[in-house]
Amino acid sequence: LSDLGAEELESISRLIHLSKYKRHQILFLENNRAQMVFIIKSGMIKVSKSLEDGREQILRVLRSGDILGFGAIYEESYSATAEALSDGELCCLNKEKFLHLLETNPRISLNMVKVLGKELEEARSKIRDLGLKNAREKMATFLLSQVSPSEKSEGKEKKLTLGLSRQEISEMIGLSQETVS
Repeated sequence: LSDLGAEELESISRLIHLSKYKRHQILFLENNRAQMVFIIKSGMIKVSKSLEDGREQILRVLRSGDILGFGAIYEESYSATAEALSDGELCCLNKEKFLHLLETNPRISLNMVKVLGKELEEARSKIRDLGLKNAREKMATFLLSQVSPSEKSEGKEKKLTLGLSRQEISEMIGLSQETVS
């Protein structure tokens, strides 16, 4: 959304209501009716899918500035579950009002296409990583993905605080918990 001008940001802000959430709070469940799109103002949220054998596959961990539940604009129900990994705050947009905004504002629509294109590239990269990399390479790629681009460009050593358990990391990168240890 950083590419948008003041007028577009004002159009979006008029539709937003803020909502606080607590660690471990379920924000929406897989297969529930999709009514909202969210922008994460603060905190961390995991998006996961339930597997037939009862396990959970973490698809993504989202942070401040990320869009959550974007599928709501083209699906009737959420395709995954969203759970808070920390306390935080969401900017909530009603699905119907957001759709109307996209229909009437080409700059916002184009920005959303860019966001979706970025997410598609991230998904392709993750699929490639899962299929081609060994355990050590998967772990290294995961750790590097947790560093923001601005921190990477600084070139300084930095302590990385993940906010994820070993189990959550193993579910994200398709490795056993023992291998992650």
